[in-house]
Amino acid sequence: MSLPITSTATLRPNCKAVSTFNGTDSNLMTPVIVSINDHVMWTETLSKTNLTARLSKNMHQGLFTLCEGAELELELGDNNTYRIKLTGKITEDGSTPTILKDETISTFTIK
Repeated sequence: MSLPITSTATLRPNCKAVSTFNGTDSNLMTPVIVSINDHVMWTETLSKTNLTARLSKNMHQGLFTLCEGAELELELGDNNTYRIKLTGKITEDGSTPTILKDETISTFTIK
């Protein structure tokens, strides 16, 4: 396995979340990027000292909106693993919104 480790989750068509972990950082520093049509909408870095992050305002890209209040969470697990979870709402002009509730967007193993 080569480091860093990158995990990509599709949240809806044309919308993804990318998380990267270097595999050895004891503080679990993990940058997370949420993008729509390859345009960055939201970036945060989670760690053991910054377990959650909340989007403070709506972010727009074309017809898409990542809605205020979306939350990223780093959740420590068993067996030297941790997860990055996303809760929030993504809307596209005139369509039914995508509601994410504690959606696991990546899982990493700590070396």
